[in-house]
Amino acid sequence: MTTRPDDQLRRMLEQTLIPPTTVTELDPDTIDSTTSRVGSVAGSLAESYQLNSQHTLASYTRLPDDDTRSTVRKFYFETTLNAFNRLHEQETRWTLHASELPARLQQLLSPMWSNPAVVDSLYALDVLVLIDGALWRCVPGAPGFLLEKSWESAHQSKLQAAVPDQDLGASDGLIFVVGHLARSSYLSGDRAVRSVGLTAGVLTGAIFAAGAHPAVEIGVRIIENFIDATANQVLGCDGVERSLVAVLNLAAAPQPGPPPSAPAPAASVPTSPPTPSPAAADAKADPATDAVPGSHQPGPVAGRSAEALEVAAQFDGLTASDRLAVNEALAATADVLELGLPATLQRVTHRIFERSVQEFFTAEQGSTQLPDELVHFTRPDGAGIPLPEVPDVPEATLAEALQLRRSVRSYENIPLELDELAGLLHLAAGSTGTEDGYGVRGMPKFPYPSIGGLDSNELGLIISRVEGVVPGYYVYDKVGHALVPRLRGDLRLSLVTATFESEWLFYAPVVLALVNDQKKVNWKYKTRGYRISHLDQGALMQNLGLVAAALGLGSCAVAGYFDEVLNRILGYEGQDAFVAALMAVGRPNRLSHGG
Repeated sequence: MTTRPDDQLRRMLEQTLIPPTTVTELDPDTIDSTTSRVGSVAGSLAESYQLNSQHTLASYTRLPDDDTRSTVRKFYFETTLNAFNRLHEQETRWTLHASELPARLQQLLSPMWSNPAVVDSLYALDVLVLIDGALWRCVPGAPGFLLEKSWESAHQSKLQAAVPDQDLGASDGLIFVVGHLARSSYLSGDRAVRSVGLTAGVLTGAIFAAGAHPAVEIGVRIIENFIDATANQVLGCDGVERSLVAVLNLAAAPQPGPPPSAPAPAASVPTSPPTPSPAAADAKADPATDAVPGSHQPGPVAGRSAEALEVAAQFDGLTASDRLAVNEALAATADVLELGLPATLQRVTHRIFERSVQEFFTAEQGSTQLPDELVHFTRPDGAGIPLPEVPDVPEATLAEALQLRRSVRSYENIPLELDELAGLLHLAAGSTGTEDGYGVRGMPKFPYPSIGGLDSNELGLIISRVEGVVPGYYVYDKVGHALVPRLRGDLRLSLVTATFESEWLFYAPVVLALVNDQKKVNWKYKTRGYRISHLDQGALMQNLGLVAAALGLGSCAVAGYFDEVLNRILGYEGQDAFVAALMAVGRPNRLSHGG
């Protein structure tokens, strides 16, 4: 292969990070032998892989030379370690130092930063460790971990389904060995799977050896039989470029217990306040107040006020993953105060989203496979009532539509025609075609931009007067161009009750509900998805307003409503799916006004 100068190769790595698709050369001798062997009943998938993965002279000469291999490895290890050090110095919730783990777990994992052979193997692997409600990714060559994701009961249930013949509930810990073909193929070409298998063996052997040390007393059992698709999905792996190789099930041997008067604290992800200074720790506490002598700590027990005690009690009742979220809010508050600004809710929320970019870019975003439970959004809904086709596009130009668009709050007292409604929905929100993506054939495209092309929008319609449509609440099937019934009946009085400006909404023949569905984007974008997904609603709202103007209709967006009341009326739980905005639509009358 062509040798590049070291600095040129590093610049290329900085720009790409993901390796190009490996091209497999087909050798005539290999093809003949594969065909004859696989064609027989004695052939196996393993033999088929082996025969098809033989290096040809051409593929062998494309393998990198030693200098290039060294540069690539050095680049990966340096950038990973630097990212961890930078985040750890900022004391974010996305890092964990090994010193904060139970001693036995520290010793078990120590080969990953102390054994040169194991450290070298981590180029082709990601090692994920489940620690008290969170999944952490080991930093190769350093006693540290980066947060991969929070681990909820739903994740544990799904993982258990992937290993139906094992009782994971009795486990004292889990280590996931994940092969990274994307990185490995940089150096190993079409034999990256072999490289991953070899390095996984080195890693697991070292962990087994560490677990056998008398001071560790942790039993390590390897699980290699699992349902790949389910296990990879729960870990956030795509199953191809990043896929689970093995699960190490940990079972701690019984440890001598402390005396009853001094119970040992439970090991957990660090969530407690900072450790007191040595001077404060050495000082003798006053038993009357349980406070350090000489310190001013008003209030009852532990020098805390009743309000602080109540907050502490609430915090103690949270799960480990819930505490991570609370601590992130506290860290964002501290950031705002460091700037000398009052920690208003607006500033703290904004700072949380600023910090969330670190979560997105430091968490491994290896999975590009759309979760199974979201695939139905890419297909027509069989329960939909078909809408008329829209063959004609309005003749109004974009400039004319922009000039015509105004907020209209007064409508003619006549129903909308079904053709008008179908035209508005299809032109503003209906699918404009498909393309393959996220491991799904025929992902729909829409006439507005959306976060990652995932479209967090659900477009609902409160219909009171449309020709041929029974009043009620419907959802527009953007893929199948149909109305899916959700609620039947006249909802106008309920709608007016849920808003606080707008008796005029009662007279709108249709009120659109722009619903934010976080499930569509949270699997990929985490916290950041909540911020960016609101842009989806804005893009869709603009489309609806412009298309309505081009069709001679009036519209008006409404944000003044009681969230809990409106979500309850329309059947949304209000957290992962909630109404982001309303938009009334109708034919404007001569009294119409707006801006």
